[in-house]
Amino acid sequence: ENDFSRIVLHIHPHDVIPSLVFSSQKLKSPVFFLNHAEHTYWLGAPVTDFLLQIRESNILKDSENRNIPIQDQFFLPIPVDQSYSLKKTEKSILSIISIGRESKYEPNEEYNFYEEALKIVKKFDHVVFTIIGIDSNSPKRKIYQHERLVFVHPTRDINQYIENADLYLEGFPIPSFTSLLEPAIAGVPFVLHYHPASVYKIFDDNKEKGIFYPEDLKSWELEVEKMITDENYRKSTNTLQIKYLQENYSSQGWNIKLQNIKKFSQNKNHNIRSIANEEKYIEGRDEELVSVIESKPTDHYSYTNRLGFLSKLKVIELSLNNPSWVKVLPLKQTIKYLFNR
Repeated sequence: ENDFSRIVLHIHPHDVIPSLVFSSQKLKSPVFFLNHAEHTYWLGAPVTDFLLQIRESNILKDSENRNIPIQDQFFLPIPVDQSYSLKKTEKSILSIISIGRESKYEPNEEYNFYEEALKIVKKFDHVVFTIIGIDSNSPKRKIYQHERLVFVHPTRDINQYIENADLYLEGFPIPSFTSLLEPAIAGVPFVLHYHPASVYKIFDDNKEKGIFYPEDLKSWELEVEKMITDENYRKSTNTLQIKYLQENYSSQGWNIKLQNIKKFSQNKNHNIRSIANEEKYIEGRDEELVSVIESKPTDHYSYTNRLGFLSKLKVIELSLNNPSWVKVLPLKQTIKYLFNR
């Protein structure tokens, strides 16, 4: 049947059935794939005519890694709640906020958001910095204690914090996209995470629109300081940011994008994409970060115990090229696996 003008796949990224169904040459309706689990590997690229990206930063990446040309991809983000409004009142303090789950702020070797927040309130006497999402019993409250560094327990009652905010700092090492977008589209100027992996970037860098990721910690500190001390710079940057967000993340902007997509895809036919002759193995910062989002121990060979001897040899050969962060079984256990002992 070809009674549909378009087909949209909003499916689990590992669902193989749509790839089987839509590989039929009889199908004429164009197939759209909503890339909502873009941080992981997803099935369906060969049967996808048009890829709907909720993050603009994935377009170039998927053109290179999944063989889907840029012209066949559309940026269609999830519209942001616009119910918040800022209170325009004169005040002597400058209020900085950041919102996210406590686990996303957990310091590592490269990033320590708490330490940077503490430096800011110590350096600027008129700044009050509020971090929302920190458990009431968290030891971080004592380690980074300061009268103007305020920790708020996890809550969705965030109106008062957004309405009175003068600046939003995106958390690190792991940012929270929704927590950034809600105050940003309400009109709170923001500074983004520095030197993030692309999996942690919601935007493409565009300084002309006030959207950019500082390249290192020093650049981030200078940008934050400029936003705090230079009111004219803060306002001009915010004007650019709001314009960009309204065009892309508001309900009105979303509807305009949808109409443009429908217009572009009108009378288009379904085609099966060619598959590359050679497999592409990607090992980088993104892949390492995604692989440890949910860490749970798994026997490296547990899914192949019933294979024959030669097949198991192939599994062992393939395992030798695993990324450095994947731990394979030691030699003695590998021999037991090979000979079913």
